[in-house]
Amino acid sequence: MIAVKEKKKTGPKGPSRYTLDYVNQLADELLTYAETDHLPFLKKFALMKRIPPQAFTDSKEFSENQKFSEALKIAKGWSEQKLFEAGLRKEVDNSTCIFGLKNIAGWRDKQEVEHSGNMTFTDLLRNANNHAETKPTANRLN
Repeated sequence: MIAVKEKKKTGPKGPSRYTLDYVNQLADELLTYAETDHLPFLKKFALMKRIPPQAFTDSKEFSENQKFSEALKIAKGWSEQKLFEAGLRKEVDNSTCIFGLKNIAGWRDKQEVEHSGNMTFTDLLRNANNHAETKPTANRLN
């Protein structure tokens, strides 16, 4: 008979490899990376550390760690600022800069609609009613 050791699990998916000390260390490393890299991107940092990029938001060890959450917000700010500055200095293509800021930093195009004239909502309703009354009806075959 062969004896089999049973592995103890600490959670539904087993023990986490992201200890509190490791996550705090990564928070410090993330800040250093964001401050010193020319164009810091969170995905690049995660991949350099051999961590799935989605772990930063999906794993409780990261999302519920105050130090890491603050480091993540600061790193996102650095990423946005450095991408913007690289665009101004023409170090990256304009399209790359625009799409990057829209996708990574949440920038949006602002569309302005200008209205001129004195038409009120009541005028619009009156015009719509007049248009409906003058619209020809289809002939019916009986």
